[in-house]
Amino acid sequence: MPILDGCGFNELNAYAVYPQTRHLSRRVRIFIDFLVQRFEGTPYWDELDLSEPR
Repeated sequence: MPILDGCGFNELNAYAVYPQTRHLSRRVRIFIDFLVQRFEGTPYWDELDLSEPR
């Protein structure tokens, strides 16, 4: 049963903003890498098969 079938949603963009320096601290680099890995790809809710009821 589709819900809000006629509604469209805008994309949500996220940015990691940090001071421009020659070398990032290790903590900042690790955090940015984590964000990229966590949010890359297709969100799990776009991969759900909602055609069959549970």
